[in-house]
Amino acid sequence: MTKRSRPKVTINPIFRGCGIFLESPADGAAGPSSAAGAMGAKQSPAGGAGNSAFFCARVFPMQRLFKCGTWVNHACRLFVLINCVPLSLLAFDRNPGQKFFDAAGCRSCHRIGNLGGNAGPDLTLVGIRRSKEWLHVWLKNPKAWKKNTLMPNFRLAPKTQEAIVNYLSTLQGQDYPPGTAPWHQGNIASIERGQILYNKAGCVACHGPQGKGGHPNNNVPGNAIPALTKLITTYTPDELKLKIMRGAPPPGKQNPDEISPLVFMPSWGNALTNQDLDDLTNYLFAKVAETTNESW
Repeated sequence: MTKRSRPKVTINPIFRGCGIFLESPADGAAGPSSAAGAMGAKQSPAGGAGNSAFFCARVFPMQRLFKCGTWVNHACRLFVLINCVPLSLLAFDRNPGQKFFDAAGCRSCHRIGNLGGNAGPDLTLVGIRRSKEWLHVWLKNPKAWKKNTLMPNFRLAPKTQEAIVNYLSTLQGQDYPPGTAPWHQGNIASIERGQILYNKAGCVACHGPQGKGGHPNNNVPGNAIPALTKLITTYTPDELKLKIMRGAPPPGKQNPDEISPLVFMPSWGNALTNQDLDDLTNYLFAKVAETTNESW
């Protein structure tokens, strides 16, 4: 009588006795059988399409070989899963809102740090300049806030929108490691650094190109943010620098029965260096002077 052969198994010595064994690849398993392979120490250049595509082969309870408690089996399975599956695929290392943000293709238009497109506003510091309340209103229906916006309405589910808002609120410049912000690159003049900062930090998203204003705000005269070109001349450079550093409370309500304006000047003192504030102030005064000369 021909003796029926049994599948060969390779028992990872790390897991011996704790309720896990792995099928040998020679018997059709999809993943590695060695201790090094099971730990996912090396992945294929294609991002794990090879060894890590099916991760650690099939995982079986060793109750067939050893009588182990159920909790031991579950714990060991979890250990294998965590150590075999790349974290980038499990997304344990990412904010849930970031997963939705990336899945929706938001980075194709918006830059965060050094990654993303330039069609829309830079979001590296959006958590400073925008409140959660405003972000919710915006994501719910962008054109209801700004009629001529190119931003589509994704019609997000409430939980998805909440997750994305929570993620965006965390973006306060940490994606620019020290010295890597765009306005810190190269040997350029203070006014030029200030101009880059104005555009990249997001001042332009509220105040418009060269501070000409016109961006929407609710429950304020004209339903728009006023032009800086008319306001800056009421400050000295030191006063303006202090204003940027400290921020300002929401403007007064035009209609006392409606909600307060959702756009207001945030405090930039913790996000920008003293030199950054000087550069931005220099740029704003230089551009006001240019605008005044042009209009004259």
